Amino acid sequence: METKQWWKSKTIWSAVLAVLITAYNAVAPGQHWPAIPEQVYVLLTAFGLYGLRTANTTISSAPVPPKAPDNVVPAQKDGIGGIQ
Repeated sequence: METKQWWKSKTIWSAVLAVLITAYNAVAPGQHWPAIPEQVYVLLTAFGLYGLRTANTTISSAPVPPKAPDNVVPAQKDGIGGIQ
């Protein structure tokens, strides 16, 4: 199975947003800021579940090197086709 960086995960981003919105709602009443509606949590849950359901890669613990495109011809030792 392929791996990807953590910041490319829909599930991680929905969890991060949920934590940020919860922290905002905890601080909002004391600062007289408007509260974020509870329906936003339902949307974040749906987005997180969608991310889990459509996941086809795992999150790597180490940086993933970029893959070379399939249409790139590897370089030859003696230059390009023998021309130096």
